[in-house]
Amino acid sequence: MSKIGFLGFGMMGSIIYGKINAKFPVSHVYNRSREKVVGHISDSTEIVNDPSKLFQNCDTVFLSLTDSRAVESILLKGDSAADSLREKTTVIDLSTVSLKTSVRVAEALKKRGVYYFDSPVIGSTKAASSSSLVTVVGGDQSVYNKIEPMLKTFSKQVYYVGPNGSGTKVKLINNLVMGTNMAILAEAIAISEKIGLKSSLLLDILQGGGAGSKILDLKKEKIIAKDFSPEFKLAHQLKDLKYFMEISDEENLPSLIGSIVTQIYSAAFRMNLGDNDMSAVSEFNKEIE
Repeated sequence: MSKIGFLGFGMMGSIIYGKINAKFPVSHVYNRSREKVVGHISDSTEIVNDPSKLFQNCDTVFLSLTDSRAVESILLKGDSAADSLREKTTVIDLSTVSLKTSVRVAEALKKRGVYYFDSPVIGSTKAASSSSLVTVVGGDQSVYNKIEPMLKTFSKQVYYVGPNGSGTKVKLINNLVMGTNMAILAEAIAISEKIGLKSSLLLDILQGGGAGSKILDLKKEKIIAKDFSPEFKLAHQLKDLKYFMEISDEENLPSLIGSIVTQIYSAAFRMNLGDNDMSAVSEFNKEIE
């Protein structure tokens, strides 16, 4: 029976671990901060102090890490833990990283006979809790069928979208659209309040017409209540926009709206809103006179 390992016990990772473990027991877990794991895993899961030990004992490994730097530190750097990965191990990376990192990791692991899937998840911690994430997967299609049942434990939909890098491309485009929708909604709210409209009423009207959107459905109550407790951090939204803009720049494919939206989130981040929910970008707009 396959032994499953899980790296990364952040807000999203901790929830996904629980979903997988309920149907496919996870044998080993690693997190940089051990205290975040203690008391939150089943008795059958062992906490390891080094990812190398996890790689030595598991043939299916999930990663849920913050960014490209975190993934590269585990899977790419010289003398990294990845040296302990065994041939035919499957690595399923749920992290959202740059396309450059995604492709480099896939190429490096392929040389070792390791299967790598860029499998970023679309959705917030709330969606993870209700097993309604959307997961997009890039990698070897001949192996994909073996991992799909595990992905379905936390996803309402799983899409195989092509070879390595494809999952990352889809996720970054998704977050471009999502971030843009949130940014224009925030701008509309700020302007409406300054011209004397009641934002809660305006949001009801927008929601019922052609201006309605998924992001409005998800963030409406948070905006009205000014509850910016994070479901998806503004800092992570900014990170993903920057990763998308790397593709735009390197491929000479201008993204005029994307560049403006990235600057909006960057300005909000400089207002110390990074650890808040991405909907806190609405607070930035209210500061503009």
